[in-house]
Amino acid sequence: MSTKQLTITLGDFAAKDSRIAAVLRSETSLCYDANKTGQLQSVLEQSTTGKAIALQELYTWDIEMLIDYIIDFHHQYVKDNAVIIYNLAQKVMYRHSENHPEFKKLASQIFLFLHGLLNHLTKEEKLLFPEMKQLIKNKKITGTAIYTTLDLIKDAVILMQKQHLVAEEDLNVFRELTNDYQVPEDTCALCNLLFKKMSEFENDLLMHIYLENKILFPKLIAMNEALN
Repeated sequence: MSTKQLTITLGDFAAKDSRIAAVLRSETSLCYDANKTGQLQSVLEQSTTGKAIALQELYTWDIEMLIDYIIDFHHQYVKDNAVIIYNLAQKVMYRHSENHPEFKKLASQIFLFLHGLLNHLTKEEKLLFPEMKQLIKNKKITGTAIYTTLDLIKDAVILMQKQHLVAEEDLNVFRELTNDYQVPEDTCALCNLLFKKMSEFENDLLMHIYLENKILFPKLIAMNEALN
């Protein structure tokens, strides 16, 4: 299965299937629970076989392939949609905050959330992921790894995981402020579009976090154990 096909099956699937989103919201914690992970696979298997296979195939990818996939599709998705969502939130706030004061807080929280998330992606792309790839390159050449580098990577992974938890908390705040993305009857089409984009963004981000917490980072941990 090609990377493009995986993008369609995982990206569109996670964005549109509310059952997947519900499981992901409970799945993306730092706890590596095999039983909970099985819940996601069970839901996947109730949909088309191709979608279930797509997730299984990602588990077989090496670290470098996973990094490239995450950057090319999930990181790019964030970059493509962050400004769109921010601008929509500002417009909705200006139009409807008189009747919906919660939209002021929503717009403010969205700005802080997106700013933090984009900084998070930059750290991964400029620091963590290149170090991970270099570690793998060294291992291929020498059969060993530089342990000082490995320790730095492990510390960075812990930091990224903590930031993932903060992102999940922010997503929960957005759901509270939007009543689970239920569009008020007295608002315009822009509000409907904003909530739709935010819901899709949430689902993509949850899948993004899942891929890192449950597949990419555990592979790095396993490699570390193999080197010791």
